[in-house]
Amino acid sequence: RDFITLRETINANEARTAIESKPRWIIIHKQQQKILMPAADLARTLQELQTEDKDAVADIDLLEIPAQRLQLAAIHMQASLQEALEILNNSPAEALYVQRPSAPGIEHIYGILTRQKIESSYQ
Repeated sequence: RDFITLRETINANEARTAIESKPRWIIIHKQQQKILMPAADLARTLQELQTEDKDAVADIDLLEIPAQRLQLAAIHMQASLQEALEILNNSPAEALYVQRPSAPGIEHIYGILTRQKIESSYQ
């Protein structure tokens, strides 16, 4: 549940505000696609911008900064961990976002599920 969602391009002030809540993950919305990135990678970029004194004018493209990025796929909130593993094994997704549609075309994201979290729950 420790995530925030952001557009692909944000300014330094938006990035600072986003990082203040200390999320672990950032879900990046790019058209119809969602991409996952560790929030620590954005925090590191912000520190570099401050060091270079480019902070005030910088637009940050979250898909261009040095960062780990994972492909996301959706999984319904009531799915089992076995179903989650099947999605991860049979798709290019590297992580899942847990969602439940709240109205036609509107989904609410409840959290992020990684293969590591699934495997650690079995151990």
